[in-house]
Amino acid sequence: MSNQLKITRSIRKTIWLICLCSFLFPCFTSAQGGLKDGNAKREEIQRYFGYETLMYRYLSIPYDLTMNTNERGDFVDIGFLFLILLPLLFFIKYREKLWVLLGIPAMLIFIFIISTSNGFVFDHSANQLLVNNNGQTDYAINPEADGIGMMFIKSLYNFNNVLYTPFNKLGNAISGEQDYITYPLVLLIFIGLCALLFFNFRKNGSWFKLLTAAFFLLYIFFWYILSSGIIWYGFYGWLLGVVCMVLLLPSDTKEKIDKWTYIGTYSVIALWLVVGLFSRMSNINPGGGAATLGKNMINPIFLQQLVGKSSEKQILDMFYHDLGAATKKINRDKEALVYRVGTSFSYFIDNNHKRVFMDNQLGFFRRLEKRYPDKQERANVLKASNFRYLIIDLNTPTLDNTPEQSLVDKYNGLIEFVYKNPKVKLLATNRKVKVLGPDGKPTDQLAFNIFGKVVSNGTFAIYEIL
Repeated sequence: MSNQLKITRSIRKTIWLICLCSFLFPCFTSAQGGLKDGNAKREEIQRYFGYETLMYRYLSIPYDLTMNTNERGDFVDIGFLFLILLPLLFFIKYREKLWVLLGIPAMLIFIFIISTSNGFVFDHSANQLLVNNNGQTDYAINPEADGIGMMFIKSLYNFNNVLYTPFNKLGNAISGEQDYITYPLVLLIFIGLCALLFFNFRKNGSWFKLLTAAFFLLYIFFWYILSSGIIWYGFYGWLLGVVCMVLLLPSDTKEKIDKWTYIGTYSVIALWLVVGLFSRMSNINPGGGAATLGKNMINPIFLQQLVGKSSEKQILDMFYHDLGAATKKINRDKEALVYRVGTSFSYFIDNNHKRVFMDNQLGFFRRLEKRYPDKQERANVLKASNFRYLIIDLNTPTLDNTPEQSLVDKYNGLIEFVYKNPKVKLLATNRKVKVLGPDGKPTDQLAFNIFGKVVSNGTFAIYEIL
């Protein structure tokens, strides 16, 4: 027993020392939420984190990760189980303590208000996102077009925006793009969780359980302040969280929970697993049309390759128009460099680790644009630097969640560079447009090109620098 107490005290002293050092440093350090003026970190990394007031940016992370508020897609979807089960675990463990019964609901309501006031509503009737910026959006309710569910959600968000008003004033007063309060606040929350942990194990705790929970808290804390809300940096922490949820359940859990709570909890878990399994098997992607949902489990193009019916070039062209011919030309020119803006086409380029220069946020191109305003001269500069090919992801503007739309502005500069520039030549694209006539009006003639009245947006364009 004495050895266990010594280990527990050593762990406790170590964590308190880390807490003290970590607390004193941020008190004199400004927490920064990102830079402006087209900063690539702000455009790429902060889009996972959000662009609201810095203090609320941190406090809304649990809701944002669960609901995919800032970035949407399967690759950032962790499901709703953590947000549902973790508060329930506290209720079960401390159900007889009034401060828990009052504090947890108050905390969840607060997080919900600040999160939804910096979130979005997806309008199914219009098939678009209605973004709520800083609680300023007034969702118009249309009884004829909106169903009961949509009318309820819009009303709820409008009500939350009213409740958010005093919090907005408080956030603007003490926080902003950078402040001196966010890091100490996060640290106080972390210290409170550590205190709760040691209080729980003060009398009858296992040192193994204590060590596991302490490591979990430290891992999550550093992920919380350093990851900018990028979920895959915390995967190990989520695994530890599940382990801690199992280890920290009180021994008399079965006596404290009735059978209907058990049935409800396991039903929710089972429902999520079933829905998640079928969603991934069906290859259902956000933004896909209702007519295509669940119809892409197996791509028939892959089957043609497996049975040897089509060559590699034909397979590439089925996915991306003329990509096979373009990559073949690039690979013949073995010494030429490739300027790549987005896409994953490096895979098809030989010796790509030496030849491909990536500028996904167009920071380098913006500096080049400022130094060489004439686009023909800019093309000559690129060619003199041995760049012979330019690959453009046509969906680059969709990545821009910044309020100032800096990435969109840089992308427009890139498109202006290739527009009617005699120094560049289009090799391949899968964008389909209506060709413009001599009068500047679109004709009925269709072509694969970048400029014209867009019929199908496409995903890429490859240019040769002459």
